[in-house]
Amino acid sequence: MKFRSLSLTAAALIAGLALPAAIPANAAEGPGKPAYAADGPTVGASQTYQGLNARINAKDGVGLVFEGSDWHADHVTAPSDIPNGGGTNFILGQDNSHWSTEYGAYGTAKARIYDQGKPTEFWIKMYASVYYYPYTKASCTIFRGDPDVTGKEIDFSPYSCSLSSIDHSDPWRVVFNVGHVAAEVVTDKDTQARLLNDACKGDNAEQNCFYTAKSVEYITDSPRPYGDPVANPYDSRLTMNVKSEHVVGTSTTVGVEFTSTLTLWKIWENSLKLSYQHTWTDSRSFSQSEDADVPPHTIYWFTIAAALDRVTGDFVVRANGKAYLIENATVVLPDAQKSASIVSHQAPYSGTVAGPIS
Repeated sequence: MKFRSLSLTAAALIAGLALPAAIPANAAEGPGKPAYAADGPTVGASQTYQGLNARINAKDGVGLVFEGSDWHADHVTAPSDIPNGGGTNFILGQDNSHWSTEYGAYGTAKARIYDQGKPTEFWIKMYASVYYYPYTKASCTIFRGDPDVTGKEIDFSPYSCSLSSIDHSDPWRVVFNVGHVAAEVVTDKDTQARLLNDACKGDNAEQNCFYTAKSVEYITDSPRPYGDPVANPYDSRLTMNVKSEHVVGTSTTVGVEFTSTLTLWKIWENSLKLSYQHTWTDSRSFSQSEDADVPPHTIYWFTIAAALDRVTGDFVVRANGKAYLIENATVVLPDAQKSASIVSHQAPYSGTVAGPIS
């Protein structure tokens, strides 16, 4: 999205917007005050410059990082990032040699959205321009992916960008606000189940259901019987082959049963793979086989304590044209890389193989 700097027809307005020989640093100024980008180049006295005051505000745990951003406006040094709760003021300016008779003065900016300090798959693209009063234009769009590479513009996401001001008197200020999308918080379990089952499955799931991971805790599962036990009912020792197989899958403490977790896993993975530098999987198989020396009248078995990743985050879903928020939904996934603890056990055997004896 492009930010356009101003083209003004009235001489008084042009004079009022002429930039000094060196653009001063004044990034801390709040909205309503003239603001300039830092470290601008020296401008020749014979050149007339025009500019558009703009401000970007980040809030609600959302930050912006301008990864390789090109502001498409001369004599502007773009900020490298805007932390949560922060903002920046700048002027997008162009000299007469870069003036567009079609658009006037203009500029664009793009940035990756960060949430709680973690990168997301979402980007923001901004545009502003002015030809002459009152034709100031500005827009702000959310993309999934880099807007200038393979990113796609989307009409719903966990984030929003709004224009709180296009002020022609200040002079020509545009204020962009970036934060979480406004959503109704849902705590009732039955309603959560209905919303997630409706929005998070099917062909349109990835357009209507998003999960933002907020924290990851690496834990170890409680030991549990692993495979089938083997019993020696005889009075002599036996060498017996014990084989065990076990699959650790994904579980959720949202309290919702899903007939299929395929789409839901894709939604989790989209958030996890970018926000956390880790290998993720929705299931993992373990197997164990050994020739065990089993004493007389003894049962022999394995237990397994799998390595797990417990992820806590929020669902944002769209249903019936409204946005809903399900907070602190916990997903427990098998760790794709860490080894499970597999331990052999034995206990007295009284006659039937009914299961491991504690």
